[in-house]
Amino acid sequence: MGEGEQPGDGVDLAQQSQIRAVGDVEVTLLSTGEGRWEVATGSTPIGRLMELPGSLDEPWRHFTVRTPAGDGEGVTDDWRAAVGYLLRVANS
Repeated sequence: MGEGEQPGDGVDLAQQSQIRAVGDVEVTLLSTGEGRWEVATGSTPIGRLMELPGSLDEPWRHFTVRTPAGDGEGVTDDWRAAVGYLLRVANS
């Protein structure tokens, strides 16, 4: 991060479907509306990524996830970490 940048700055999650690398796994992010993406590996859905607004204390973007079973992870400013949770659950 450069001087004056906050976590989440410069993250460009497109509003259309795209393939992104998370660790050594490629995942597909399919936008379902502003700040929400369905996440899949290949053709297998593994959950949903949701962007949350920042707070006064932490004005940068935050992310959370939900598995198809409805389980979720806490809030993070790193969307790759949030998707990593979905990958761990899908592979367990």
